Amino acid sequence: MNTSKRVLVCSVPECTNTQAKRHFIPKKYERIRKIWLQRINNPIFVDKPSSYITAKAVCDIHFEEICKRDDHKLKNYSLPSLFVPGFAGVDDEKERFFSFPPNPYEMKGTPPKVKRLLDSFKNEMRKRRKPLDIEEAEPSHEVIIHQQTLDIEEAGPSYPLQTAGN
Repeated sequence: MNTSKRVLVCSVPECTNTQAKRHFIPKKYERIRKIWLQRINNPIFVDKPSSYITAKAVCDIHFEEICKRDDHKLKNYSLPSLFVPGFAGVDDEKERFFSFPPNPYEMKGTPPKVKRLLDSFKNEMRKRRKPLDIEEAEPSHEVIIHQQTLDIEEAGPSYPLQTAGN
């Protein structure tokens, strides 16, 4: 009986590392998966279904330390950026290491209550876009507080402040 453990091969072309931890190609967000595939640049993924692609992995050496959590798992939205043939690098550190999550409204599986809240928020923002009539506008609470602060400072010591004990 063969007791040897089968090693999951790294999907990055010409990577021969068999010791480093592996990270599966993301299933959840297609946009992030596409960035991984672009950076990996491996022809074996051409015309393959996502079920085939997401069963493959990339080894740990292709990720900067900033992408890793304390438990050695990848942080959300991490991208391979080291020793990958389809990535020449970018100046913006955030774009190099992470892809930001998609709009939550467009995510699959967004709970209906969250979608309703987002719709409500969008409608409220549309209503507020109309120009504000200056004469109708009332001063904000912040302005009043600021004004009161100035009055106290201008009054100086001739107006003693009353405390609860007085």
